[in-house]
Amino acid sequence: MSTLQLPLFPQFTELTLEHKAVLEAITNQFASYSDFNFISLFSWDTEGKIAVSLLNDNLVVRFTDYVDHDIFYSFLGINKVRDTVVKLIGHSTSAGHKTYLSLVPEEVIDSLPDDVRSSLQISQDRDNHDYILSVDELVRFSSNKFRGKKNLYNRFTNAHGERAATTELDLSNQDIKKQLLEVLEEWGRSRQKTGAETKNEFIAIRRCLEHQAELGARAFGTYVDNKLIAFTLFEIAKNNEAIIHFDKANVEYIGVFEHLKHSFAKHMAALNVATINYEQDLGIEGLRRAKESYRPVKFLKKYTIALNS
Repeated sequence: MSTLQLPLFPQFTELTLEHKAVLEAITNQFASYSDFNFISLFSWDTEGKIAVSLLNDNLVVRFTDYVDHDIFYSFLGINKVRDTVVKLIGHSTSAGHKTYLSLVPEEVIDSLPDDVRSSLQISQDRDNHDYILSVDELVRFSSNKFRGKKNLYNRFTNAHGERAATTELDLSNQDIKKQLLEVLEEWGRSRQKTGAETKNEFIAIRRCLEHQAELGARAFGTYVDNKLIAFTLFEIAKNNEAIIHFDKANVEYIGVFEHLKHSFAKHMAALNVATINYEQDLGIEGLRRAKESYRPVKFLKKYTIALNS
């Protein structure tokens, strides 16, 4: 077990695999906010710029924005929250970065006394709320709630029938990893994505696959005629909640995502998993429509915090 310790703020250290245990000792005390999840942090650290620190026994993360790559700060913890906010915003501002904090989890906000809350500018960040899906609802796939999804699922099964199969994948098998990367390329082509559009996400997925054993990442896939056409990269976190980190499919197979989600939910139910964290939509319109269509039962909310002027 790692004995690695985090430096005390204002010192930071760049994120490495060796930080997994010490970060999870903190993050496991809270809900599974995707931005503080270790697989997510490590996989998306595509430029090696994410750094971590400890302030008032709260976990501090120096992020680079998923979209524009700007540096910003956030934290997870409920200790001396106002002091933590003031010090982090001061540090960020003096370094020429944001004058506010982002991705601050709702549990942090809820811990604030009313007088402290009124001294801060706190705003919901809808673009970064995590979608929480019900495994039971996805298994039942009721026609009323999921009518459009059920229709697409039926189109897939009618077209491919017994030639389709789903299973958890063995990521220690190099051939399986190769198949996953082939699906990734097929997804890019079927979505007519450019290399520039997919570069960052493709790097993140490759990082996840390369270090899947240390990270605890798992995979579930859909085959047609023994060819892998869709996959989900996931983990089962604390409290038996699954987190979907990536899912990709060749969308030339109509209904493939609906078939993948329904089959994955059945697999999760067999493992006694009750909910799935489908992470955020980043304010991307198409991604929001897709994630909302799976009818989340709740959100893990996140906020921005600034100081009152």
